[in-house]
Amino acid sequence: MLLVDEMENKEKVYEFVNNQLIDLFNKEDYLRIVKITNGKIAGFSKKNFHKVPEGLLKNVARKQIQKIKNITKFLNTFIEHRKDYFNLEVREFVVKIEGSELTEVEKLILFYVNYPEIYKQNMELIEYNIKEKKPCLHRIYKLSVTEKLEIFFNINKEKLQENLNYVNFHNEENKSLKNIKISSLREYLISESLPLLGEGFYLNMYKSFEEEWRSWEEKDQISFINLGIHDAIAYYYSLLKQLEELKKQKKSYEEKKKIEVKELNSLLSDKSEELKEVKDRNRQKEDDINELLNEHIKLSEEYEEYKRGYKNIESELSVTKNLLNSYKKEQIEIENKIQNSTSFLFENEKIYLFTKVRDSTFANYLEERQIIYFNKNTDLGEILANIEKDEVCFINFDGVSTKDSFQLERPFKEKNIIYRTVSGGAINIVRKIVYYLEGELHNETKETN
Repeated sequence: MLLVDEMENKEKVYEFVNNQLIDLFNKEDYLRIVKITNGKIAGFSKKNFHKVPEGLLKNVARKQIQKIKNITKFLNTFIEHRKDYFNLEVREFVVKIEGSELTEVEKLILFYVNYPEIYKQNMELIEYNIKEKKPCLHRIYKLSVTEKLEIFFNINKEKLQENLNYVNFHNEENKSLKNIKISSLREYLISESLPLLGEGFYLNMYKSFEEEWRSWEEKDQISFINLGIHDAIAYYYSLLKQLEELKKQKKSYEEKKKIEVKELNSLLSDKSEELKEVKDRNRQKEDDINELLNEHIKLSEEYEEYKRGYKNIESELSVTKNLLNSYKKEQIEIENKIQNSTSFLFENEKIYLFTKVRDSTFANYLEERQIIYFNKNTDLGEILANIEKDEVCFINFDGVSTKDSFQLERPFKEKNIIYRTVSGGAINIVRKIVYYLEGELHNETKETN
């Protein structure tokens, strides 16, 4: 794509370069201008142009610009590889260049080429931005937050679709999600036990049932989108952890391999020297040579044995992953046990739940003696005086302000009581108590912040 007809408006192009673009060029651009116009710089040979101070180089380049025979071809070299920034509405262009890898020079040339009339209207603002060291197109086109986000989404929609396709492929390989059959997203979310975050399930539902969830009430849509965002974050974090672990394994393997190769090379070098000495002393000792060759074969076999051992390690890693999946299933079984329990889940356990919120759900899982309700007038010191050292307290922070939470924890710390803070509603609190107890809380030190 040419900037302008080479027989027309050439002077305007030179004016554009001299008045605005020259202040955005870097040292490499100035060097390029001087070299292609055969410019000279007093006191410096051509091979030493790179040593010229940038200020001096810029002044020389400004004078040499008029000597560029084909100014449009020169400018096109900056943008000819940026074809995805052509044929955009100006508001799409402004949003797309934000955070892009484009240089300020590329941005301004593209803007000049694509939107000449808008450029003319904003020349003074562009010059002001350059003078003030701001992005050259700062405040050129104002958009509302809604417009900006919508444009940004549309620009990246194709990439988003690719990412969602990858997540869908991952789900198809995930045994825990593979057999899930869903005809109605809403019915599934209401009636089934929900998969854990971080497996990409909700991202897949975002794509697969987009038409359905977009017909929901706005508050339900927001809740589902938030769930998808949290799923994406957890999914991304799990991938990062896997990548980090793979990097560690790779580094460990490479270090071991490097040492072994070094030892092998050293050994081979030693044996080669011995062989040379044997040959030099007596070339007739073929038996010694054969012995060395056999030893080399043995080393190769040992190396092959090492590679097989590495494959066994990979197999063991696979078994470990299966154990992790089993652990996840056990977690789900624990949660189902909580949901389906019909008797006191913590009967005879040496625990107490301190709660400001009066929720009848607690009575389904804890004995009456294990639930201690409090308010701002409750003397916790008197209650805690009767708590034994091997008993564990859980403090429900639901309904408690940040300021009050510090006051609430103080008597527990002063009396050296083992305690944990919990929150998130009755069911979540019961889950956390189960996790703490099954995690041998009694053997841990008390809460650390």
